[in-house]
Amino acid sequence: MVTVDEFSRLVSGIYAAAVTPQHWEAAIREISRVLDGTGAALFIPDGASWYNSTLPVESSQTYRTYYHRF
Repeated sequence: MVTVDEFSRLVSGIYAAAVTPQHWEAAIREISRVLDGTGAALFIPDGASWYNSTLPVESSQTYRTYYHRF
């Protein structure tokens, strides 16, 4: 269960990342930690870039190959 303080911190991190893209890595890492995730990443639709905090590099290519068409 996510506490109110954790939720507030996650939302603040996402808002900060929305206006300052360098903050995405920290925001994604924190989301993964709070939700007990085993991996987390933000893929950009242009296919040229992605923000990653916990996934192996190979995951990017596998993800793009399968989900790009969607």
